[in-house]
Amino acid sequence: MLALLLKCVIYAATWNAVYSQAAPKAFVDQFSGYVAIFGKEGNESSDYAQVADANGSPFSVNAIATACGDDSRCHAAHSNGFLYSYDDDAASIFYVSNSSCSSGTKGRINTVGCGGEAKFLECSGIFFSPTVLNSYNLPPFLCAKTCDSAPDCVAFDVKGSVCRTFKWKTWSGTGYLKLL
Repeated sequence: MLALLLKCVIYAATWNAVYSQAAPKAFVDQFSGYVAIFGKEGNESSDYAQVADANGSPFSVNAIATACGDDSRCHAAHSNGFLYSYDDDAASIFYVSNSSCSSGTKGRINTVGCGGEAKFLECSGIFFSPTVLNSYNLPPFLCAKTCDSAPDCVAFDVKGSVCRTFKWKTWSGTGYLKLL
């Protein structure tokens, strides 16, 4: 009981420290196994650019990854050439798995790009667009545990006391989730 109380006090202090400042749009490893994206929520991602030639054929994976790695708006890319961003919401934090693609399938961590400067989770058959699994009234650390225990869960977002868990959409080709 004392351990749970201590964990709640630490959680409250951390939560207050995070929300007493303007939320930076940075990638942070706050919970083991997850990367936090501040100021974003897990609504379906939207494509905002395509890295393609004049005929609409996507460039190489290295060119696509370099474009995503160099663009602060980009959170994920796909081998079809599209770059994706998650929705802005200053009060939300979107936590994404730094290793899982779906249903316990592990992805490959890859440093790709023309200069090898961006780190991505590479998942075959995955489009990094979230689909809601469930919604709960839980603090972030319990939401992380809930996501860990659900085989399809690969991400969750938190806004106030509400958290939602997500799975990724399946898609032909390969998805690349930017980890830093």
